[in-house]
Amino acid sequence: MMSSTSQLRLLRSFVPLNWTLASSFPPATSKIGPYAYCISVVRQFDMEGFLCASFMRRSVKPAIFSILAFNAELSRIPSLSNSAAVNRFDFWKDIVHAAYEGEHWQIPIAQALSDTIRKYNLSKKWLLDLVEARRIWRQSNVYKSFATMEDYFSKTFVTVIYLILQIYRIEGLHTDHVANHVGKAVGFANTLRSIGLYGDKGASYVIPTELLNRYKLTADNFKPERANEISIVVEHIAEHAAAHLQRARSFKEKVPRKAAEAFLFSAIADNTLRLLRQCSYNPFDPRIQQRSAKLIIDILKHRLLGTY
Repeated sequence: MMSSTSQLRLLRSFVPLNWTLASSFPPATSKIGPYAYCISVVRQFDMEGFLCASFMRRSVKPAIFSILAFNAELSRIPSLSNSAAVNRFDFWKDIVHAAYEGEHWQIPIAQALSDTIRKYNLSKKWLLDLVEARRIWRQSNVYKSFATMEDYFSKTFVTVIYLILQIYRIEGLHTDHVANHVGKAVGFANTLRSIGLYGDKGASYVIPTELLNRYKLTADNFKPERANEISIVVEHIAEHAAAHLQRARSFKEKVPRKAAEAFLFSAIADNTLRLLRQCSYNPFDPRIQQRSAKLIIDILKHRLLGTY
């Protein structure tokens, strides 16, 4: 077992303390502006994704951050008013279509995304799936069943990993299986983490109606002082997430080592599930919302060992 001092020394050797946005990219070109903007967006709105992408190989970081920035922008739309959300979803669909028609938009994320699409021949369907899944969820604002929840994760978290695998130019049935399980595990873990942010006002947003009915829970149960009443449903979902991680890791001998970099997001799910266990599945425990230093160490270990 490495000491904390040894871990920090290893981390410093991998990511220098004077690391900056620009140092994460290839030599400066005319494209550095849009990509630097993408990385700042990811850092602001998806810190866990930012950490994972920061440990991926340098040659693909610009492309990966363009996908993560696109996804981060889409994830923010549901909080807008109805008319604004509709316009924003249509805007990003137009951006995707335009990229495949050779049109250029003078918007940083659009520029970076268009360059990535052309360079790596990304799937137009998957990019549009990201937009459509967010749009449909924005209209319903509820998961009716566990299956609906998993389908949403398939169109969002899983699809992001599929796109990253395209950037790495990795194809294969087993890598697709791993992406599917890792993406869903991250989706479930992030959902559980968000309970503490939504509270009773958003319980119906993040917990499937099917489970609320099964455990006879209402929005009134989702309060810090009544956390023990919802721990059973939190544990139920956490176990499902853990099962996805276990299944993903059962394919570790069947996927190329390089593919493991696309699955670094598994550390996000691991970290959240570990904290939930430590907190007796109380999603309101302050530790759940705190950024864990262990997450960085776990990502680094996976990157160096070629695991996930």
